Amino acid sequence: MPALVALVALAAIHTLTAATQEDFQYIGANFAPEGKAVRKKAFVTCEQCESACRADSNCKAFAFRPARKACYFYREVFMGGGRKLQAWGLLGGGLSIVPKRGFVGAFKQSSFPAFVRTPPPN
Repeated sequence: MPALVALVALAAIHTLTAATQEDFQYIGANFAPEGKAVRKKAFVTCEQCESACRADSNCKAFAFRPARKACYFYREVFMGGGRKLQAWGLLGGGLSIVPKRGFVGAFKQSSFPAFVRTPPPN
C-alpha cells in the first residue's frame, strides 16, 4: 500500500510539473518579437531567460542578447505582418518578428492564436 501511495504522489507531481512546463517556439538568431520589450535582470544563458519568462504569466515572448547577457520580456505580441499591416486588415500566418542583430527570440506556445495551435479536425 505505501508503494501505491508513493506512485500516486509521483504521478501527481509529474502532472503538475508537465502542466506548468510551457513549450516555446524559437524564431532563430538575429530576430526578436515585434513590440515594446521590458528588460529584466541579466541572465548568463538563454535557458535562464526562457525559465524566467515561463514563470511570469505576463511574459508572452522573450529575446535574449548573449553578448550583453540581457533578457527582454514581451507582454504583448502581434500577428504576422506587424501593426501597420494589421491596421489595413492584413494578417500573416504567425506572430510578428523584426530583425535584431545579436538576439535570439522565442514565443510561448500559448501566444499563438487558437487556429495556429489547434490541429485540423480529422
